[in-house]
Amino acid sequence: MNEEDTKQALRYFHDVSLMLYYPKVINVFFIDSKPILEILSQLLALTYVTKIDAIALITDEPLPLKITNNLKEGFFNEDIFECLKSKSVVFSLPEFQLCDLIRLLLHLNIITKLEDEPKGHYFIPYALPSYNDLVSIKEANAKPLLIVWREEKNKEILPVPTGLFPLTIVHLLNLKEYVTEIPPSTPEYYKFRDAMSLKVVFKGKEDTLHLINCYTHIEVYFTGPTQHCPLVRKLLTKAIDNSSDAMHLKHNYVNAFACPSKRSSCYCIVRPREDGNIVNCTICPVSATISSDHWYWFESGPVENDNGTQMKHNNNQSPDESLLLVKKPGTDDLMKLFIDSAAHYMIIGIGLSVNVTDLTPLPHLTILNLIQVFQRWSDSNNDVTWAKILKVCQDFPNQLGKAEAKINKFLLSPEARDKY
Repeated sequence: MNEEDTKQALRYFHDVSLMLYYPKVINVFFIDSKPILEILSQLLALTYVTKIDAIALITDEPLPLKITNNLKEGFFNEDIFECLKSKSVVFSLPEFQLCDLIRLLLHLNIITKLEDEPKGHYFIPYALPSYNDLVSIKEANAKPLLIVWREEKNKEILPVPTGLFPLTIVHLLNLKEYVTEIPPSTPEYYKFRDAMSLKVVFKGKEDTLHLINCYTHIEVYFTGPTQHCPLVRKLLTKAIDNSSDAMHLKHNYVNAFACPSKRSSCYCIVRPREDGNIVNCTICPVSATISSDHWYWFESGPVENDNGTQMKHNNNQSPDESLLLVKKPGTDDLMKLFIDSAAHYMIIGIGLSVNVTDLTPLPHLTILNLIQVFQRWSDSNNDVTWAKILKVCQDFPNQLGKAEAKINKFLLSPEARDKY
């Protein structure tokens, strides 16, 4: 065999898991991966083994409490491996020493290198404890985005692939242009192997990204300006794709929202199309209408879905106007635009699925009744968007055609762009 044939054979044996071979990192291949796994197992065992006799089986001597506590937060320095019992086996050959192990772990994205972190030069999320409490995040303006895995043929919901979440965290931390640091271990942040908060920066402003592994999906929360949500989703997609490739997994995940019906096993799956996005529930016979504060995650809003429950996108609208369509209108703006159409408050209320039967039909109360209609619609949280109110105007052109023209003009104005 020539050199190229040998390399090809080594790559084949690596692909079928008969050996470890990473020529881009080290010029060594491992016929038996047990020593590498053993030293990693001993490193992680330091976070939960407390009995002295058990620790004696892992380390040559007990480690200082500060080093152990830092490791429990995921931080460590490379010299910690020198204290582990298995070092004598792993580093038995001059061709593979501690610096080679670190390069290999970095290449595999098991660890990531940190800058200016006093608790350690490296971070390993696998060392963190599990998160067992209820999630409570209130400062996010956008509703959480869900990442859901599905069987490609029968569309069955699958668990989040084992090991993918911490690997995705490392890939995100390696996007150092955007992801700047791991927040401190305080109650408002998450630092667990299945729940993590990360500091991210867009246009010089630092905000927080929260990721929660909920077994059947990953929940994504972003506390920053909603206009950055699409970029957050793209960064997360890139990290998940890279993690899936590293684990030889299919990219069989989709974006989704929690179903408003409150069915725990139902997801509103987002399906992209050329003219926008549609939503289909996995269980509900009629897919739910998703409110505007969900659609911040996407550049374009919803179009009509298979059951006709979501607004259709108008191709004649400008990009600015199209983005505003999914935003929630303010009652003050609605009143300015509909003040001349106040007499039609009952039509507006019916179109918005608002109860109007208890409103007193007297001429001098029409403006008050219109205020009630818009307030009830806003409180209902039922597709409260500019797109919805435009649809009502289009359904009743004889009564609300003038209001529709006002809305279209307003959405193109600098005032609307600055406000929404």
